[in-house]
Amino acid sequence: MKSWMECTKGHREYIRCIDAAREIASGKLKDCKCGSKRHYFIKQTYPYDPETKAMTYKVEKVYRRFSTTEAEDKHWDPMIFCMRDEAEKIVFWPRYWILYDTGKWRYAQSSPLLTIEDLEKVIGKFR
Repeated sequence: MKSWMECTKGHREYIRCIDAAREIASGKLKDCKCGSKRHYFIKQTYPYDPETKAMTYKVEKVYRRFSTTEAEDKHWDPMIFCMRDEAEKIVFWPRYWILYDTGKWRYAQSSPLLTIEDLEKVIGKFR
């Protein structure tokens, strides 16, 4: 998975996914050094669909379950990414990281990409 921040003037900065996600979730996304607004992008090919080409997603929002302090105490940091695909369709991507005893955060297992319809179907099963 490739991911990067890119400003409206095209300046790119490669950043770890967890760092970008936390920055977006905080609501305090820093501007580019040139002063332009930045956006976070993820390029991903999904293993369950080998016919699909790599898609680029623009991350609109990130919802975190815990604060950074709580995540460190619990040793895991679950989040849901709200993204737009290349066709402007909104999709949701559950992600999580775990904190190893070494003190380093590592991405855990890849989760499925879900549309709003997928989420409604899954949530409906709990009602």
